[in-house]
Amino acid sequence: IRFWEGKEHLVLFDFWYRSCGYCLKAMPAIEAIHQKFNNVDVKVWGINPVDKNADQLREFLIRREVSYPSLLDTEKLVSTLMGVRAYPTAILVNTQNHKVLYVQTGYSSNLGKEIEEAINANK
Repeated sequence: IRFWEGKEHLVLFDFWYRSCGYCLKAMPAIEAIHQKFNNVDVKVWGINPVDKNADQLREFLIRREVSYPSLLDTEKLVSTLMGVRAYPTAILVNTQNHKVLYVQTGYSSNLGKEIEEAINANK
């Protein structure tokens, strides 16, 4: 699976699902990262391994004003590949050298700040 188009060299994965309260608390910070860095070479992808209905999910994201793309991972292929075992999980990856630069499992009130620091340290 390819999650970047060529210009991006950092990809932030947000593993979440709709009924996860802490996932929903983390979404505004992830959305802020998306808004701030989307045109600078950072791509944000939501990965949802739990919910099944794409139409319901699309409506849910619109209501929550989440504009970064989210994919259903119903077979948990990406989640398993990335070693995700708890939600939410945020993983920042450098696509040029394939190194994991940041991982946050569970909710942190400092999530946005920590991700932004990791992005700035690796631009």
